[in-house]
Amino acid sequence: MENVHDFHRACDNCEEWYHGHCININSSEAKYIKRYFCPPCAERNPELVIEYKKPKPTIVKKDTKKSKSESPNKPYKTSKETPPKHGLFCYTS
Repeated sequence: MENVHDFHRACDNCEEWYHGHCININSSEAKYIKRYFCPPCAERNPELVIEYKKPKPTIVKKDTKKSKSESPNKPYKTSKETPPKHGLFCYTS
């Protein structure tokens, strides 16, 4: 289990921050989320659905060799700001 202070995610609708473990998302999974909507927002508006990123396309050049350290399918980095040191919410049903 991750340290509760390691990972947080903001709702793209209400902009509240949540502990990753409270919304069942770890930092590895979050790399693939483009837009996240918290359970309360999704319950109020069923049209709010989590959107996932598409992996970057793989470009293969015939004349060059790829180094072993290259990984063309890494997800895009998130553009979210770092969460505040307070004001985090846990969702419990």
